[in-house]
Amino acid sequence: MTNNPDLGLLSDVLKRHPEASEPLGLFLTPELKPSGYDATPSCCRTFAWTGGDGAHFSLAELDEIGTPGIMTVPMNFDAPNMVVGRDLRDFLALGLRTGYFVLEKLVYNQKSALSDLTGGFDIEEPARAALEEIRETFFLVPWPNVRARLDALRVEHAWALI
Repeated sequence: MTNNPDLGLLSDVLKRHPEASEPLGLFLTPELKPSGYDATPSCCRTFAWTGGDGAHFSLAELDEIGTPGIMTVPMNFDAPNMVVGRDLRDFLALGLRTGYFVLEKLVYNQKSALSDLTGGFDIEEPARAALEEIRETFFLVPWPNVRARLDALRVEHAWALI
């Protein structure tokens, strides 16, 4: 996983849009490594931070299953982790309408977050251009049914969040 070519492509896209990381809520880490938070599952290697409250995104190293995307929100003490993609590309598709900062709302106000993730909202230009390039680079389409997809991922990978 440390040589994940998709992370290299994502880094290249964000370098072309240096003003986009903050409104996107996607600050890439220089290398994949444990987050340093006890709440993050031990199988996870962090690749990005939202820029708020320690929330971060990781890829879980699950040899036979792959590398599902995990969001950890350390301040949500009861359930700090959520599966947010079957892999990096699936995770990126989830945020195509909104960016990635809004994903943190899934643990605090799921109804509002699902509304945003399904319908999108007006996002600042640097982020909009970066999201378009992410979509084109990875050949992505937004998730058609966010709630159903998140539920399926939770059932499929919940054991990895322990």
